[in-house]
Amino acid sequence: MRRPIAFIFAAFAGGIWAGYYLGFWWTVSLFGTLALLALLLRKQYLCIFLTMALMGACYFQLHDSRPEPLADYEDRVISVVGTVLNVEDRGNYLRLLLKPDSWQCGSVAGTVQDKLIVNLAFSTKERGMSANEGGDVSVPHETISDLFGKKVQVKGKLSLPAG
Repeated sequence: MRRPIAFIFAAFAGGIWAGYYLGFWWTVSLFGTLALLALLLRKQYLCIFLTMALMGACYFQLHDSRPEPLADYEDRVISVVGTVLNVEDRGNYLRLLLKPDSWQCGSVAGTVQDKLIVNLAFSTKERGMSANEGGDVSVPHETISDLFGKKVQVKGKLSLPAG
């Protein structure tokens, strides 16, 4: 007994996999060439599976390209107010995981739905919370365990993660 829907599902999943590991135009040209070859050889079933794989790759590319709301403010000084969800001591800096309430960059302000990772650098002789590059935190000199659940205001230069 044949299960064509399982093969169609596998082709769609293979297209998502190809869309993840290959660039969009590489994926389109690969599946387009294979679909053209399948049409010339009159393999209709193979053409259907390749079309589904191409649709899977396009589906992945559409959902993977969501705009980052703070991308326009990269390398600018912003101020973020939020609640500390997690704190990690990384030796010469603290890594805070914030659930932001609001942000402000100059006269522009807004909200962020996702969580933010904030790295706070400090000198080894001072275990306070003064950051490099003019950044500061509104809860100075508290211990790490006291920061959990606290509302903080962080000000500093924004840099988005690579990738």
